[in-house]
Amino acid sequence: MIHGDVFEISNFVSFLQTDRIKKPTWYYAVPTIHKALILHLNKQPLKNHHLRFARSGADHLNHTDAMELAELLSCPVVRTYSMTECMPVCACEVKLDMSKVDTVGKAVCCDLKIIDVETNRACEIGEVGE
Repeated sequence: MIHGDVFEISNFVSFLQTDRIKKPTWYYAVPTIHKALILHLNKQPLKNHHLRFARSGADHLNHTDAMELAELLSCPVVRTYSMTECMPVCACEVKLDMSKVDTVGKAVCCDLKIIDVETNRACEIGEVGE
């Protein structure tokens, strides 16, 4: 997994396929790690794992990568919106329909407002904003 300051994808994949008594059933990572896993699994698919879901945070995991990862792992990928110094502010349910592009779900434990950055007004439901 991490040796010194370097993340080693092959060690991570070995850990996911472990036959130990305590098998990993989920993991949380940033999009860079998910992308590394996608590239690795496209060359060498997982033989056996017990993952129920994978979770992504800290940065935007694009829709294409989320869908490909879900297919490679045969489990949902839960996307969140968060910052390094705080918990996720938005999260989707594990059963969320992933076909909706670029969604991160509903606000959790906070108020959240999506705004039109040019006018600084609150967006209506369905409008694009930040």
